[in-house]
Amino acid sequence: MVQKFVLSLLAASLVVSARAQQGTKSTQNTASANIDYKREGSPMPLMYMREYHDTSAANAPELNKKEKKKRAKAAPVVSQDHYSTLSNKDLDNGKRLLIMLFNPTCSHCEEMTMLMEENIKIFKKTEIVLLAAKPMAPYLPDFAERYHIAKYPIMHIGYDSSNFVDNIFTYQRLPQLTIYDRDRKLLKIFTGEVPIDTLKKFVE
Repeated sequence: MVQKFVLSLLAASLVVSARAQQGTKSTQNTASANIDYKREGSPMPLMYMREYHDTSAANAPELNKKEKKKRAKAAPVVSQDHYSTLSNKDLDNGKRLLIMLFNPTCSHCEEMTMLMEENIKIFKKTEIVLLAAKPMAPYLPDFAERYHIAKYPIMHIGYDSSNFVDNIFTYQRLPQLTIYDRDRKLLKIFTGEVPIDTLKKFVE
């Protein structure tokens, strides 16, 4: 009986010791991965997003005007077929990268999107990603269609499917424009609406 008690104590101490070692390793791993992604010069964190592909009539140039009007009146059906996964690797193309954290129901975000589209020529050397938090996914199709995102090959729109937003969001005003250089090092973070002349210095 005493022997069984001693063995059970020994087993319990081994379990506690193993858990303590795992905890130490976990703490070390967390410490090594504790990067401030909001600091200029820091590397871009791993990003996975679900990119929305606009297949509406307004952005289907092969259709005639009558057919476009007919399809535009029909209720849009959004399924997972309208989405694909976009990650860092897909954007590793030698261009600078501007990621705009936004809310599709935010008027300032709408104005910033229009400003970028009006000045799309200055973004020839920059890829643009409009990234929303996952709860905003139902509002993305309407936003993408209203601002004709599909007309601009350098623009992507979707929602975060990793913790990328948590890593780079400064929790200030939206939109937040986060700009990376060709090596994916952080150049600058802007919050709120940004004058195009200010933005131009970082994207050309």
